[in-house]
Amino acid sequence: MLFRSPFTVTVRNGGTEDVDQVSVSLTVGDGFPLRGMIPTIPPDEEKSIPFSVNFQESGSLAVRAEIASDTLPADNVIYFPARVEAGLGVLIVDGEPDVNASRSESFFLKLALAPPGELRSGYNIEVIDELAFEDRALDPFHCVFLCNVHRLNEARILSLAKWVRKGGGLAIALGDQIDADFYSTVLTQTAPELFPLRNLALAGDEHEESWVNFSGLSSPHPVLRVFSGQ
Repeated sequence: MLFRSPFTVTVRNGGTEDVDQVSVSLTVGDGFPLRGMIPTIPPDEEKSIPFSVNFQESGSLAVRAEIASDTLPADNVIYFPARVEAGLGVLIVDGEPDVNASRSESFFLKLALAPPGELRSGYNIEVIDELAFEDRALDPFHCVFLCNVHRLNEARILSLAKWVRKGGGLAIALGDQIDADFYSTVLTQTAPELFPLRNLALAGDEHEESWVNFSGLSSPHPVLRVFSGQ
């Protein structure tokens, strides 16, 4: 399997004169170096050069960027620890699973994140129910979606908050199965960074015969901008 990733190497000229024909190399692990040339770097300025690196397998590798020898060799090399993964781990917690997959809370989300076809989306999707989520390890995942989840126990709230502080992405989609009091009080008091706004009330048609859609926005939020004009 081949993984392609872009890298940009930036070189700064700390001298008082132009530097011409700056040779730059980028080496991944024990592979052959990729080479490029920056035509000119004016004094006290930076110039960048792009590289496209092909990784043959997942894992951790050292990336070495280097310029040709000059009068100050100590700053001619820099290292970057690269971690290559086959895909970003996404955990979807389905608060209303159904034997008919198309009626479950996770069906359309999973389809949007990893649509069928020859090209991979780059996401490794795992779908579980609320019970399995109580003690599921979070470290393998980059993002967690809570889809119409009734409530969480205190231990899960604290571990989820810790995981988010470390950089995990959390998305909460409310629905008719949630415990409104839990989201309005327990969650906001225990971990306000996870749910900073109070849930005022549940509303909607429990028979699912009427629907609510986004109204037209003159300046839509970046999250919704992809739907402009629809």
